[in-house]
Amino acid sequence: MKKTLVNLINNEEGLILSIEGGFAARAKLEALGIRPGKKIRKMSSQI
Repeated sequence: MKKTLVNLINNEEGLILSIEGGFAARAKLEALGIRPGKKIRKMSSQI
């Protein structure tokens, strides 16, 4: 099932399939190690 990061609940893991945004946004995320194929866990939400 595909979800956006916003739709993940706290402590849920997911695999990044793609990053949507401009070149600068993608470059900043990639510099942080956030890229397609990477497994991530949502730690918390601001809202």
